[in-house]
Amino acid sequence: MQYSVTLRNNQLNQFEITLGTSPLLRLYTGSKPINCSLAAIGELIAEMILPLDFMSAPLDGIITKSGVWEDLSANAEGTLGYFRMYDASGIECHCQGSITITNAGGEMTVDYTDVLVGQRIEVTYFSIAAGNS
Repeated sequence: MQYSVTLRNNQLNQFEITLGTSPLLRLYTGSKPINCSLAAIGELIAEMILPLDFMSAPLDGIITKSGVWEDLSANAEGTLGYFRMYDASGIECHCQGSITITNAGGEMTVDYTDVLVGQRIEVTYFSIAAGNS
């Protein structure tokens, strides 16, 4: 089955709508849980509130991060392994994936994966491509 670019773009628009305004991004040590409905594992290293318009407009079935995604002061020390994205309530995980340093191929990339308490962390790249093109 194949979807049109219009349908894929509309699917991607739902991502930002579902997470709403002031969504939370949490960065953890270790490996991600099997799915988003399970509790987070590992240590919470950093948490950031994303910009109001945190994703680009869909283009050819792809959206990318928009604005600056950063935590000015990490909560704990550790090696980042995965991320989780929540709506503003911070209760329901809507998206999770792997983290690597920039240009290392993770689903999300950051400037540093080995983090010290109080260190600034910035997400350098994040995108989602709708399937079935």
